[in-house]
Amino acid sequence: MKILSFGEAVIDVVYLVKDLKLDRKNEILLKKISFGGPSLVASLFLSFYGFKPYFFTSLGRDKEGVRCKKFLERCGVKVIKLGNKTKKNLVILNNGVRTIFRESESEIDFSKLKISFLKNANLIILDRHFSSVFKFLKNSKAEIIFDPSTEISQRTLEVLKNINYPIIPIESLKNFHKESLYKALKKAKKLIGDLIIVTCGRFGSFILEKNKILFFSSYKSRAIDPTGAGDVFRSAFAYGILKNWPLYKTIDFANFVSALHTEKLGNGDSLPRPKEIKTSKRGKNNFRFKDVVEFYKKIE
Repeated sequence: MKILSFGEAVIDVVYLVKDLKLDRKNEILLKKISFGGPSLVASLFLSFYGFKPYFFTSLGRDKEGVRCKKFLERCGVKVIKLGNKTKKNLVILNNGVRTIFRESESEIDFSKLKISFLKNANLIILDRHFSSVFKFLKNSKAEIIFDPSTEISQRTLEVLKNINYPIIPIESLKNFHKESLYKALKKAKKLIGDLIIVTCGRFGSFILEKNKILFFSSYKSRAIDPTGAGDVFRSAFAYGILKNWPLYKTIDFANFVSALHTEKLGNGDSLPRPKEIKTSKRGKNNFRFKDVVEFYKKIE
């Protein structure tokens, strides 16, 4: 099975603190260097199930870049470099809330990409930084999993409206309407299509299917770090697609795996493994869609 993954490889430098004060010194409880990025996480997750994804990215020859590449290749991910910069993010985790300081996008040399290699893929994973690759994929029969982050722009909408399973975070709906979730969904439907999957953080996720909303409450977890939970949701969703599961089962599985992921500090190198996923037992939270509607009003 041919899986192609395009996206940034990110080195997350994570600092765990408590009761952060901006005007004074703060104690660092824990520091961890982790590997992240939506497409990197998906490649890793699928490799744990025996798949051998190709991961197109940018990585430098610095210590962290070399370490990241070696880690991916040990896990069975075939890394193809289209750029020579290692992107690094600073992540402050304060009482379960994360603040991220991001470097600018990596420069990608798409002339190194052999278009013929894109043929006959079964699954293609894209993040927004590689959305320009989509112009080569319009006639592809592969399923495409795309991460727009919270960006709603011409380049992300072009992908979202032309794939079978558009997944967006609830924060991105603020681009359509600031106050009303229902009005935001109505506008999003016009621009994206009749099916939209929305991730809602600790509340879970829901789908808009034509004019019907179906909510999937999250699973209970002892969450300490939400970093990468959305990436893990898409990764698990991609696995469900490869297994030809029904949509509702796939979404519920993605909710479950992302909940497990929040119980560890870190990103790609802290992913739940297949055995852990299979043996873990979690009940569901008692959230309702009305809780999501109220939460939406508070998103800035």
